[in-house]
Amino acid sequence: MHREENEFFARTTSACHYELKSFIPWSPSFRNMAVVEAKKEFDYKPHRHPLFEIIIPLAGRYECVLNGAAVALAPEGLLVVQEGDTHQDFFRPGLRFAALSFALEPRGPMAGERRFFRRDVTPALQVAPTPMDAGMRETLSMMERLPECDIPSAFYVLDGLCRAFFWQALGLFGPEALAEDFVENSLKEEFRNRLAALFEANASNRLDVAFLAKEMRMSPSSLTHKCKALLGEPPAKAFMRYKLNSAAAMLRRGDMSVKEVGESLGFSDQFHFSKSFKQAFGESPSTVAHNG
Repeated sequence: MHREENEFFARTTSACHYELKSFIPWSPSFRNMAVVEAKKEFDYKPHRHPLFEIIIPLAGRYECVLNGAAVALAPEGLLVVQEGDTHQDFFRPGLRFAALSFALEPRGPMAGERRFFRRDVTPALQVAPTPMDAGMRETLSMMERLPECDIPSAFYVLDGLCRAFFWQALGLFGPEALAEDFVENSLKEEFRNRLAALFEANASNRLDVAFLAKEMRMSPSSLTHKCKALLGEPPAKAFMRYKLNSAAAMLRRGDMSVKEVGESLGFSDQFHFSKSFKQAFGESPSTVAHNG
């Protein structure tokens, strides 16, 4: 995440697609959403799930058997059934629930086994430990209402909402339940966000590895190793890249001179600033400022 601020505006840029791809090994692929309302008492036959499914009771108590264990949910609870799970629903009058089906598609060759949860997860841990928050309720409400909207792009809007709901649902579960891929990559993203915040807070300073390591609560060697593994470069180079990317954005804005940009980012030597900038972007700071 990157933040720019001046007297005219403040802009925060979220993670780019290529950054997310390096952290998130799986992407949810929407298949369908159904809202089921029980008319009378009925036990659905046991079945093995070919897809992942998120089940959310909207009214009444939802009961099922998941992998041989009884599970019950109150309204606004949430259960995730994994691909390959054995599942049996029990329909009772007054029950109404939403079922969101999806597959997990790998984002790259480094994705591991296709799982939402750990291999040793119990059915009890497949129930979200906390109820949905207001944001999730609004997303679900929009998904319910969308079929009533006669618009050509309805499926694509629903696909986007379902993907958003998936990531919101993922956030309800802790590391004791989630698959290693999601836990590991969440920790990687947290590391990168903390490091970016540290870079942003010290953009006008000169930082050494010892200071960065202390702020990150790591040893210098551990920080260097992790930066190389996740960012492809050591901490000092990553900080310099952050400064130069910030400089390029400030120069394109056109409200500061090359000298002012360099000084605001801690470059006391303008020659060093210009040389580093040109090595990074193939153009001088003045050329970027002129072209906007």
